[in-house]
Amino acid sequence: MSVNDIWVIARFEIVRHLRSRHAIVAGLLLIAFCGFGAYELAQFADKLAELDRDLGPALDMIAGMVESLTDLPVIGIRGLLREHPPVLVALFALVMLFMPLLCIILTYDQTATDIETRHVRYLLFRSDRVSIYLGKAAGALVLVSLAIALVLLIFGVFLGVRSSALEGLEGVVYLGRIWLTASLYAVPFVALLALSSALFGRARRALTATFLYWFAVGTLSGLLSLANDGFERLSYLFPSVGRFSLLLDDPAAVRGTVLYLLAFSLVAGLLGLWRFRSRDL
Repeated sequence: MSVNDIWVIARFEIVRHLRSRHAIVAGLLLIAFCGFGAYELAQFADKLAELDRDLGPALDMIAGMVESLTDLPVIGIRGLLREHPPVLVALFALVMLFMPLLCIILTYDQTATDIETRHVRYLLFRSDRVSIYLGKAAGALVLVSLAIALVLLIFGVFLGVRSSALEGLEGVVYLGRIWLTASLYAVPFVALLALSSALFGRARRALTATFLYWFAVGTLSGLLSLANDGFERLSYLFPSVGRFSLLLDDPAAVRGTVLYLLAFSLVAGLLGLWRFRSRDL
Protein backbone atom coordinates (compact mmCIF):
# COMPACT_ATOMS: atom_id res chain seq x y z
CA MET A 1 0.00 0.00 0.00
CA SER A 2 1.29 3.44 -0.94
CA VAL A 3 -0.06 6.67 0.54
CA ASN A 4 1.10 8.58 -2.52
CA ASP A 5 -0.75 6.17 -4.83
CA ILE A 6 -3.92 6.54 -2.75
CA TRP A 7 -3.70 10.34 -3.04
CA VAL A 8 -3.07 10.23 -6.82
CA ILE A 9 -5.94 7.81 -7.43
CA ALA A 10 -8.31 9.79 -5.18
CA ARG A 11 -7.48 13.02 -7.01
CA PHE A 12 -7.99 11.34 -10.38
CA GLU A 13 -11.37 9.97 -9.26
CA ILE A 14 -12.56 13.39 -8.12
CA VAL A 15 -11.60 15.01 -11.43
CA ARG A 16 -13.09 12.11 -13.43
CA HIS A 17 -16.44 12.36 -11.69
CA LEU A 18 -16.59 16.16 -11.81
CA ARG A 19 -16.00 16.09 -15.57
CA SER A 20 -18.58 13.39 -16.28
CA ARG A 21 -22.01 14.14 -17.71
CA HIS A 22 -23.55 12.38 -14.74
CA ALA A 23 -21.89 14.81 -12.32
CA ILE A 24 -22.77 17.87 -14.40
CA VAL A 25 -26.45 16.92 -14.62
CA ALA A 26 -26.56 15.93 -10.94
CA GLY A 27 -24.86 19.20 -9.99
CA LEU A 28 -27.36 21.30 -11.93
CA LEU A 29 -30.28 19.43 -10.38
CA LEU A 30 -28.72 19.79 -6.95
CA ILE A 31 -28.26 23.55 -7.39
CA ALA A 32 -31.86 23.93 -8.59
CA PHE A 33 -33.19 21.84 -5.70
CA CYS A 34 -31.11 23.76 -3.16
CA GLY A 35 -32.18 27.10 -4.60
CA PHE A 36 -35.84 26.16 -4.24
CA GLY A 37 -35.26 24.68 -0.79
CA ALA A 38 -33.36 27.77 0.37
CA TYR A 39 -36.18 30.00 -0.82
CA GLU A 40 -38.76 27.93 1.07
CA LEU A 41 -36.59 27.88 4.18
CA ALA A 42 -36.17 31.66 3.99
CA GLN A 43 -39.95 32.00 3.82
CA PHE A 44 -40.14 29.77 6.88
CA ALA A 45 -37.58 32.00 8.62
CA ASP A 46 -39.71 35.07 7.87
CA LYS A 47 -42.73 33.45 9.49
CA LEU A 48 -40.60 32.53 12.47
CA ALA A 49 -39.35 36.10 12.78
CA GLU A 50 -42.93 37.35 12.84
CA LEU A 51 -43.78 34.99 15.68
CA ASP A 52 -40.54 35.66 17.59
CA ARG A 53 -38.46 32.57 18.44
CA ASP A 54 -38.93 33.07 22.19
CA LEU A 55 -42.66 32.48 21.94
CA GLY A 56 -44.06 29.00 22.38
CA PRO A 57 -45.85 28.78 19.01
CA ALA A 58 -42.63 29.52 17.12
CA LEU A 59 -40.71 26.73 18.82
CA ASP A 60 -43.65 24.35 18.57
CA MET A 61 -43.89 24.95 14.84
CA ILE A 62 -40.27 23.95 14.15
CA ALA A 63 -40.25 21.25 16.83
CA GLY A 64 -43.18 19.57 15.11
CA MET A 65 -41.44 19.77 11.74
CA VAL A 66 -38.15 18.33 13.04
CA GLU A 67 -39.96 15.63 15.05
CA SER A 68 -41.84 14.46 11.96
CA LEU A 69 -38.54 14.13 10.06
CA THR A 70 -36.40 12.59 12.77
CA ASP A 71 -38.56 10.86 15.43
CA LEU A 72 -36.31 12.48 18.05
CA PRO A 73 -37.88 13.21 21.45
CA VAL A 74 -39.64 16.57 21.61
CA ILE A 75 -37.69 17.59 24.71
CA GLY A 76 -34.40 17.08 22.89
CA ILE A 77 -35.62 18.98 19.85
CA ARG A 78 -36.74 21.96 21.91
CA GLY A 79 -33.35 22.02 23.60
CA LEU A 80 -31.68 22.17 20.19
CA LEU A 81 -33.97 24.98 19.06
CA ARG A 82 -33.07 27.07 22.10
CA GLU A 83 -29.32 26.45 21.80
CA HIS A 84 -28.94 26.90 18.02
CA PRO A 85 -30.56 28.91 15.20
CA PRO A 86 -33.91 27.10 14.72
CA VAL A 87 -33.94 27.29 10.92
CA LEU A 88 -30.48 25.72 10.77
CA VAL A 89 -31.62 22.89 13.04
CA ALA A 90 -34.37 22.19 10.51
CA LEU A 91 -31.76 22.35 7.72
CA PHE A 92 -29.56 19.88 9.63
CA ALA A 93 -32.50 17.46 9.83
CA LEU A 94 -33.17 17.81 6.09
CA VAL A 95 -29.52 17.19 5.20
CA MET A 96 -29.41 14.02 7.30
CA LEU A 97 -32.73 12.90 5.81
CA PHE A 98 -31.35 12.93 2.27
CA MET A 99 -27.80 11.79 3.07
CA PRO A 100 -28.35 8.07 2.28
CA LEU A 101 -29.76 8.89 -1.16
CA LEU A 102 -27.03 11.44 -1.91
CA CYS A 103 -24.26 9.05 -0.88
CA ILE A 104 -25.60 6.17 -2.96
CA ILE A 105 -25.96 8.29 -6.09
CA LEU A 106 -22.48 9.82 -5.77
CA THR A 107 -20.45 6.80 -4.66
CA TYR A 108 -21.92 3.73 -6.37
CA ASP A 109 -19.26 3.64 -9.08
CA GLN A 110 -15.93 3.21 -7.32
CA THR A 111 -14.23 0.16 -8.79
CA ALA A 112 -17.23 -1.17 -10.73
CA THR A 113 -16.60 0.50 -14.09
CA ASP A 114 -12.87 -0.23 -13.94
CA ILE A 115 -13.65 -3.90 -13.33
CA GLU A 116 -16.26 -4.00 -16.09
CA THR A 117 -14.02 -2.33 -18.70
CA ARG A 118 -10.87 -4.15 -17.49
CA HIS A 119 -9.20 -0.77 -17.01
CA VAL A 120 -8.17 -1.91 -13.54
CA ARG A 121 -5.64 -4.26 -15.17
CA TYR A 122 -3.71 -1.24 -16.44
CA LEU A 123 -3.86 0.39 -13.02
CA LEU A 124 -2.30 -2.71 -11.48
CA PHE A 125 0.85 -2.09 -13.51
CA ARG A 126 1.35 1.14 -11.56
CA SER A 127 -0.17 0.39 -8.17
CA ASP A 128 -1.45 -2.39 -5.93
CA ARG A 129 -5.02 -3.47 -5.26
CA VAL A 130 -5.21 -2.04 -1.75
CA SER A 131 -4.07 1.42 -2.89
CA ILE A 132 -6.52 1.37 -5.81
CA TYR A 133 -9.41 0.34 -3.57
CA LEU A 134 -8.66 2.88 -0.84
CA GLY A 135 -7.86 5.64 -3.32
CA LYS A 136 -11.20 5.29 -5.06
CA ALA A 137 -13.02 5.17 -1.72
CA ALA A 138 -11.20 8.32 -0.57
CA GLY A 139 -12.10 10.06 -3.81
CA ALA A 140 -15.75 9.12 -3.37
CA LEU A 141 -15.75 10.46 0.19
CA VAL A 142 -14.25 13.79 -0.91
CA LEU A 143 -16.84 14.00 -3.69
CA VAL A 144 -19.67 13.64 -1.18
CA SER A 145 -18.04 16.25 1.09
CA LEU A 146 -17.86 18.69 -1.83
CA ALA A 147 -21.53 18.11 -2.65
CA ILE A 148 -22.52 18.75 0.97
CA ALA A 149 -20.38 21.90 1.02
CA LEU A 150 -22.13 23.13 -2.13
CA VAL A 151 -25.55 22.50 -0.59
CA LEU A 152 -24.70 24.32 2.63
CA LEU A 153 -23.05 27.19 0.75
CA ILE A 154 -26.21 27.78 -1.30
CA PHE A 155 -28.45 27.60 1.75
CA GLY A 156 -26.08 29.68 3.87
CA VAL A 157 -25.66 32.48 1.33
CA PHE A 158 -29.36 32.63 0.54
CA LEU A 159 -30.41 32.65 4.19
CA GLY A 160 -27.72 35.19 5.05
CA VAL A 161 -28.85 37.59 2.33
CA ARG A 162 -32.57 36.92 2.45
CA SER A 163 -33.15 36.70 6.21
CA SER A 164 -31.52 36.86 9.63
CA ALA A 165 -31.82 33.10 10.17
CA LEU A 166 -28.06 32.57 10.42
CA GLU A 167 -27.85 34.77 13.53
CA GLY A 168 -24.30 35.85 12.75
CA LEU A 169 -21.17 33.85 13.50
CA GLU A 170 -23.10 31.27 15.52
CA GLY A 171 -24.95 30.20 12.39
CA VAL A 172 -21.76 29.98 10.31
CA VAL A 173 -20.17 27.75 12.95
CA TYR A 174 -23.28 25.58 13.03
CA LEU A 175 -23.17 25.20 9.25
CA GLY A 176 -19.59 23.98 9.68
CA ARG A 177 -20.80 21.42 12.19
CA ILE A 178 -23.47 20.23 9.75
CA TRP A 179 -20.85 19.80 7.02
CA LEU A 180 -18.44 17.90 9.27
CA THR A 181 -21.14 15.62 10.69
CA ALA A 182 -22.64 14.82 7.29
CA SER A 183 -19.21 14.23 5.73
CA LEU A 184 -18.23 11.77 8.47
CA TYR A 185 -21.63 10.12 8.24
CA ALA A 186 -20.88 9.39 4.58
CA VAL A 187 -18.03 7.01 5.55
CA PRO A 188 -20.21 3.88 6.12
CA PHE A 189 -22.00 4.52 2.83
CA VAL A 190 -18.73 4.83 0.95
CA ALA A 191 -17.65 1.53 2.53
CA LEU A 192 -20.96 -0.13 1.62
CA LEU A 193 -20.87 1.10 -1.98
CA ALA A 194 -17.21 0.08 -2.30
CA LEU A 195 -18.28 -3.42 -1.26
CA SER A 196 -21.14 -3.35 -3.76
CA SER A 197 -18.80 -2.22 -6.56
CA ALA A 198 -16.33 -5.00 -5.80
CA LEU A 199 -19.07 -7.62 -5.57
CA PHE A 200 -20.94 -6.88 -8.78
CA GLY A 201 -18.25 -5.35 -10.98
CA ARG A 202 -20.77 -3.28 -12.94
CA ALA A 203 -21.85 0.23 -11.97
CA ARG A 204 -25.57 -0.13 -12.74
CA ARG A 205 -25.77 -3.48 -11.00
CA ALA A 206 -24.05 -2.06 -7.93
CA LEU A 207 -26.47 0.88 -7.85
CA THR A 208 -29.55 -1.30 -8.35
CA ALA A 209 -28.42 -3.88 -5.81
CA THR A 210 -27.81 -1.21 -3.17
CA PHE A 211 -31.27 0.29 -3.58
CA LEU A 212 -32.84 -3.18 -3.49
CA TYR A 213 -30.82 -4.02 -0.37
CA TRP A 214 -31.96 -0.79 1.33
CA PHE A 215 -35.59 -1.58 0.45
CA ALA A 216 -35.30 -5.20 1.56
CA VAL A 217 -33.75 -4.33 4.93
CA GLY A 218 -36.38 -1.69 5.64
CA THR A 219 -39.26 -3.92 4.56
CA LEU A 220 -38.12 -7.02 6.42
CA SER A 221 -37.30 -5.20 9.64
CA GLY A 222 -40.63 -3.36 9.51
CA LEU A 223 -42.79 -6.40 8.79
CA LEU A 224 -41.03 -8.89 11.04
CA SER A 225 -40.96 -6.43 13.94
CA LEU A 226 -44.76 -6.58 13.94
CA ALA A 227 -44.44 -10.18 15.10
CA ASN A 228 -41.43 -9.69 17.36
CA ASP A 229 -39.80 -6.41 18.39
CA GLY A 230 -36.37 -8.06 18.28
CA PHE A 231 -36.49 -8.07 14.47
CA GLU A 232 -36.14 -4.28 14.52
CA ARG A 233 -32.41 -4.91 14.86
CA LEU A 234 -32.39 -6.04 11.23
CA SER A 235 -32.55 -2.35 10.32
CA TYR A 236 -28.94 -2.04 11.52
CA LEU A 237 -27.87 -3.93 8.39
CA PHE A 238 -28.20 -0.60 6.54
CA PRO A 239 -26.43 2.49 7.96
CA SER A 240 -29.43 4.81 7.94
CA VAL A 241 -30.34 3.88 11.52
CA GLY A 242 -29.82 6.49 14.21
CA ARG A 243 -28.53 9.21 11.90
CA PHE A 244 -30.83 11.85 13.35
CA SER A 245 -29.38 11.36 16.82
CA LEU A 246 -26.25 13.03 15.41
CA LEU A 247 -28.15 16.31 15.67
CA LEU A 248 -28.07 16.13 19.46
CA ASP A 249 -25.47 17.97 21.53
CA ASP A 250 -25.17 15.37 24.30
CA PRO A 251 -22.13 13.10 23.62
CA ALA A 252 -23.75 10.27 25.58
CA ALA A 253 -26.76 10.30 23.25
CA VAL A 254 -24.53 10.18 20.18
CA ARG A 255 -21.92 7.66 21.36
CA GLY A 256 -23.92 4.54 20.52
CA THR A 257 -24.65 5.70 16.96
CA VAL A 258 -21.03 6.67 16.36
CA LEU A 259 -19.75 3.27 17.54
CA TYR A 260 -22.30 1.49 15.35
CA LEU A 261 -21.34 3.51 12.27
CA LEU A 262 -17.64 2.88 12.91
CA ALA A 263 -18.26 -0.86 13.23
CA PHE A 264 -20.38 -0.92 10.08
CA SER A 265 -17.71 1.00 8.14
CA LEU A 266 -15.00 -1.36 9.31
CA VAL A 267 -16.91 -4.55 8.47
CA ALA A 268 -18.15 -3.34 5.08
CA GLY A 269 -14.75 -1.89 4.19
CA LEU A 270 -12.85 -5.07 5.05
CA LEU A 271 -15.34 -7.28 3.21
CA GLY A 272 -15.11 -5.07 0.13
CA LEU A 273 -11.32 -5.01 0.25
CA TRP A 274 -11.20 -8.80 0.64
CA ARG A 275 -13.51 -9.23 -2.37
CA PHE A 276 -11.54 -6.80 -4.52
CA ARG A 277 -8.25 -8.45 -3.67
CA SER A 278 -9.54 -11.97 -4.30
CA ARG A 279 -11.61 -11.54 -7.44
CA ASP A 280 -10.32 -12.19 -10.94
CA LEU A 281 -9.69 -8.85 -12.62
